[in-house]
Amino acid sequence: MALKIPNETKVGALAVVSIVLLILGFYYLKGKNLFKTGTHIYAVFHEVNGLAPSDAVLINGLRVGSVYDIQESNKLVDEILVTIKLEKKINIPINSIATIEASPLGSSNIEIKKGNSRTYVQAEDTLKTTNSAGGLLNVLSKKIDPIADQTTIVLKSIDSLVKNINNVIDNGVKNDFRQSLANVKSMSANLLATTATFNSLLNKQHGSIAQSMDNINAFTKNLANNNEKISRTLSNVEKASNEFANISLQKTMYELNNTAHQLNAIVTKIDRGEGSLGQLINDKKLYNNLTATTNSLNILLQDLRVHPKRYVQFSLFGKKDKTGPLMQPLPDSAQLEK
Repeated sequence: MALKIPNETKVGALAVVSIVLLILGFYYLKGKNLFKTGTHIYAVFHEVNGLAPSDAVLINGLRVGSVYDIQESNKLVDEILVTIKLEKKINIPINSIATIEASPLGSSNIEIKKGNSRTYVQAEDTLKTTNSAGGLLNVLSKKIDPIADQTTIVLKSIDSLVKNINNVIDNGVKNDFRQSLANVKSMSANLLATTATFNSLLNKQHGSIAQSMDNINAFTKNLANNNEKISRTLSNVEKASNEFANISLQKTMYELNNTAHQLNAIVTKIDRGEGSLGQLINDKKLYNNLTATTNSLNILLQDLRVHPKRYVQFSLFGKKDKTGPLMQPLPDSAQLEK
């Protein structure tokens, strides 16, 4: 006869199993495996930077364990004791250093930088620690924070500058700017109107331009019709040019040059007083004699004109003129008339 299990016993057993599984899962999530043993070592930090149980412990990027427990060393929380549970059987040099590194995703982990000692860490040993560099996010934050502060200062300066510009530019300047824009718009309209007028003038002058082109065509046709005459004229000009080129120009220039030399020699002789013409020009005594003779001849002619009876006697004139002869020329009659 089979043993019949009451329903209450089944419910109680199920509840116990559920509670055990819940406890196991809770500790598993905390990184504590109740069925799997491991080596426990310790590390003491001044700050844990958000480190929590079950966070990974890495060596060269390889997960070798997890954070088993975190608790304060004393009531002043000067130091924090972190229990590390190693999940792999590895040799960690005794001079290795543990550092807390913050992950970009927000969680943290412990990075163990291996030393070079031949002595290895044993269970319940304590690792040396160093302050964390703060992780990638903290480094970026430290670099970005000053830039953000400078950006804030620059934005405040720009805002202040804009306000000052608005204060400097009064309503009059703004009105002038608007007036300038209106003038530009008016100039654009005038330019469009001028362009339209120019196009209209071009259309009106199209007939005149066409007439001018007809005249040019007629002139060109006339040149083509008189091509033979133009060719003949050009031939005559070419013939005249050839005849002029055939003239012995060098001989003519030689004769002109010789004549100029002879004329220069004659002028030189005259200037030196050689020959009759040279003596006549350069002899002062002869010049004075000629001047005196001319003066005497002038006096004689004037005396003859004034006293003709003295030189020619006719009974028709009456008695002989007994007045004395002229001793100097009479004043010019032309001057007397003035």
